[in-house]
Amino acid sequence: GTYKNKITGTINEHFNGTYRRIGIMPNIGWSHPKNKIAVAYTLRYSIITFENPNISNTNFWYDDMTRLNRRPSYRLLEHGINFRAGGENVKFQFQFALYHNLDSEEIDKTNAIPTINASVMFGMFFSMNFLGKN
Repeated sequence: GTYKNKITGTINEHFNGTYRRIGIMPNIGWSHPKNKIAVAYTLRYSIITFENPNISNTNFWYDDMTRLNRRPSYRLLEHGINFRAGGENVKFQFQFALYHNLDSEEIDKTNAIPTINASVMFGMFFSMNFLGKN
């Protein structure tokens, strides 16, 4: 993926780059017998690594670059609740997640990722049954 930080106004500065994320995400849930709605709890363990920073002004982004250079990778434990609703092959999805940074150093606040963070995601789920089996 990519990350983009931008300041505009009296000054115009940017701090962009890429990241790589790999993990395992088992979940357990319930699906309506007619497959119209589904609810699931998911627990994902992942590692996120920030790479290839592109900055406009080294002095302006000094603290951020120091954090990135000090620790470019983090281990995350992510709890999520998924809700899906729709037809048999296409569903709308909503997920609420809490992220726990396992590598957080709460004392000196030098983390690029907070100790605890939350997110809300929306999307679509496509079921591709290429083999034609149930």
